[in-house]
Amino acid sequence: MEDQQTSEKERSSEATNHVSPDFRPTYANNFRFDKTVWDFIVSFGQLKHIPPGTQAIEWNTSVTMPWAVAKTMAYFTFLNVVSEEMDRKSGIDTPDAMVPKPPPVPTQDSSARVWKFYNLATDIYEILFRTTVERALPPPSGETIQG
Repeated sequence: MEDQQTSEKERSSEATNHVSPDFRPTYANNFRFDKTVWDFIVSFGQLKHIPPGTQAIEWNTSVTMPWAVAKTMAYFTFLNVVSEEMDRKSGIDTPDAMVPKPPPVPTQDSSARVWKFYNLATDIYEILFRTTVERALPPPSGETIQG
């Protein structure tokens, strides 16, 4: 009985790929995030020049996913970007206008949680944008920042 249950579990975890009849590939050069307590929402769009001389983002697709899927996607997206960077001799060229500003330094009275987030965000920033950020140190306090 146990072998039968195990093999049923194994079979149920094997997903097959199926393309929906309404599947359509699209292009995006802009994104934005929204969230709820249950879901993470990614919207995609394209910068348009309508009318000429002006810029607007035409949003065309939005994907809503549970936080567990967003977390897993973030992990694999990060690994794919780092792998592509390693495969290219000079990495992925990101125009200066696209590089976000480094994470803002927390105030001296910020909590240990805020400082932990700042340090993590700064580590990721340095990896992705191959830049060293001048770091601020949290003030000494009774709170410990555990990694």
